[in-house]
Amino acid sequence: MKKEILLQELEKIAKKLNLDVRYEKLQLLRGGICRVEESFYLFINKDLPIENQIDLFLTELKRFDLSQIFVLPQIRELLENKDQ
Repeated sequence: MKKEILLQELEKIAKKLNLDVRYEKLQLLRGGICRVEESFYLFINKDLPIENQIDLFLTELKRFDLSQIFVLPQIRELLENKDQ
């Protein structure tokens, strides 16, 4: 799967989780999840290479219960193998 398509699919999963994805200039930070009241935001440093953006998505999405939403098998495998 092309990296751009993979990133789009990860964004779709985040949307299903009611996770608002924001691409921002974050200086030296990669990004991560932030909770404001009852809303969750995933901030991603827009200056990161796409590989690092994908890695950040995988790291953060792995924290959520994805059992009740459809995740493409390729992406589910990436999530399951993340940091193993």
